[in-house]
Amino acid sequence: MALWEKFDLPDGCDTFTAGLLHDMGKVTMLMCLEGSLELVMAVIESEVQDAQENGKMWTGTAIEVERFLMKDMDHQVIGGRLAQSWEIDSNLQQVIEHHHDVGENAPGLLKLIAFADMAANCLFPYPAADTQHPFPQLFARIDTAVKKSPKRGAAAVDQAISEEIFEDLVEVISRIQPATHLWELADFKSFFKLAYMIAPKIKSTTIAFLQLTG
Repeated sequence: MALWEKFDLPDGCDTFTAGLLHDMGKVTMLMCLEGSLELVMAVIESEVQDAQENGKMWTGTAIEVERFLMKDMDHQVIGGRLAQSWEIDSNLQQVIEHHHDVGENAPGLLKLIAFADMAANCLFPYPAADTQHPFPQLFARIDTAVKKSPKRGAAAVDQAISEEIFEDLVEVISRIQPATHLWELADFKSFFKLAYMIAPKIKSTTIAFLQLTG
């Protein structure tokens, strides 16, 4: 798929720092807005229970819950104001302020972080739990099918993403409604196949980074 070739990134673009700081608003909420994330998690838990009682997967987003609880305020707004006060590079500010609201003509760095954020939600859907968020649930179903498959590698993953799983994936994406033009860069199935296959490496690298940084 060569997804990395689809993003127009300027020379010297600091993709690592952009990825590291994009959710700094969540950290600020945790440290400065006492109980805010606990309230978000409580609402998510309630919505998840309602969905399960109706035999469905929860397909909301944490940012919608934030805006509901804080009168249109969310971690993008909070992080953006902090980034402005710290006079962080304008390209990074844009990522912090708009990674959930990506316009068609958004710069490549912002689109890249939006994609990375969706991939991260397949592994770490914070503040939702793995058992609540639809992406990890779909990944678990793919994982079960891969283990049963006589094939290996990409062929096993292709076989594991059955028509039923793919239909559920499309339904989840349509309800969450990420910026539709992002899917002009990669189709649903290819993106989640890629995310599934590199998930173990992402997880181990993240754990190693956290251990090194204390």
